[in-house]
Amino acid sequence: MTSAQPLVPTRLPANGQDVFNYLAGEYASNHQIHLVITFEAHLDAGILAAAIRHIMDAEPVLGCRFVEHPQAAYWERRQDLDALNLCPVVETVQPEEDLRAFIAQATDSRHDLQLQAKIFREQDRDLLCLKVDHASVDGGGVKTCASLLSRLYSLLCEGQRPTLSDQIPRRDVEPYLEKLGIKDPRQAWDPTKMPPPPTWSFPSRQQQNREPFFLTRSFGAAQFQALKGYAKGRGATINDLLLTACYRALFALTGTPEHQPQPLRLTVDLRDRMPEGNRPVAANVSSAFDALFPFVAGESFFDTLARLSRQIALMKQSQAEVPIALLFELFGMMPFTETKGWFDRSRNQVLDTKHATPHLSNIGIIEPLAFGPHTASQAYVVTPAMFAPGFMLGVSTYQQVMTLVVHAYASDVDKRDMQDFLDKIVEDLLPSTT
Repeated sequence: MTSAQPLVPTRLPANGQDVFNYLAGEYASNHQIHLVITFEAHLDAGILAAAIRHIMDAEPVLGCRFVEHPQAAYWERRQDLDALNLCPVVETVQPEEDLRAFIAQATDSRHDLQLQAKIFREQDRDLLCLKVDHASVDGGGVKTCASLLSRLYSLLCEGQRPTLSDQIPRRDVEPYLEKLGIKDPRQAWDPTKMPPPPTWSFPSRQQQNREPFFLTRSFGAAQFQALKGYAKGRGATINDLLLTACYRALFALTGTPEHQPQPLRLTVDLRDRMPEGNRPVAANVSSAFDALFPFVAGESFFDTLARLSRQIALMKQSQAEVPIALLFELFGMMPFTETKGWFDRSRNQVLDTKHATPHLSNIGIIEPLAFGPHTASQAYVVTPAMFAPGFMLGVSTYQQVMTLVVHAYASDVDKRDMQDFLDKIVEDLLPSTT
């Protein structure tokens, strides 16, 4: 850190994942990620607004808007940040309803803030919601931004002025590629290793993208610990348990024929594969890979888990996330219009086949969030609302409480199917907690 306050850049390059997630907002989802945080006290809204203003300097992309350009899209610094109300407070007796209305509000990366915040205030507690544009930040970045915001708030509570690094924070996966010995993604990328086209999807109707809604289910701290113990005792992970339950629920809902392998995409936070101290904060640095797994009638949860965990272990050993990570890098090297054309073709294929590979995105553990003297009692991530036939199960864990989220549009999916999906997952996982 330095005592001098360096100039904040007025323009930043948009990397390949930024472009991908920006275009996904037109083709695949509402490209918003929300972090919902509960405090059993009232925050100082003025200090929080100041902390948000500071984070927009510490992580400059948060103070930018997305600019399309035929050759190379970029981020342009907004000039009105000091004039904005960065943390409005809503006094309410119906915080859950007001929260859902805020989450349902659409955003435009070209005009709106990359980070928005709102406090829903009851008599003795605050519900803070951070709305983050996926064009600039992924799920792992939302967690790290929240941690940074809590530290900035705490410093301001103590009367200290946060200082900025004299280095522009990195927003790329270069440390990950260096670790793999990859110097030129164009030479390293092998299209034959990309996941195959989708062959199934969550049940849905014609895409209209109206009436977004989300549903949640939670496992308490004791249940979460029991799940970890159950997984460890069988040489598996929490993610393996979730993937197994997700597959079994989808098999039941879709009536998948026996022994027909179906793909399910798992997202990967590449920060975990970078050296500590060199991990981006407000950035898109993710990848994904597809499991390919068949339905076996009458199989127990334990037997499904055993088969699936072996497959996932082999895929991790083979670094199955590399092809999609390299594809994202190629998007950053291609002209913006060419990447948009790729999206057009991919989306047309989805609409023609009515198939889209379901996603499982485990955001992971959210570190304890202490805003000055107040530590959040609850927190969970709401992943983007997916356009049909796309579908995602989002997962996050705070204070050992694991929350599952599905986010979609009532015009496109039957809410009862979403409820059944979550209920089937809980039904499969609950016996592991006793």
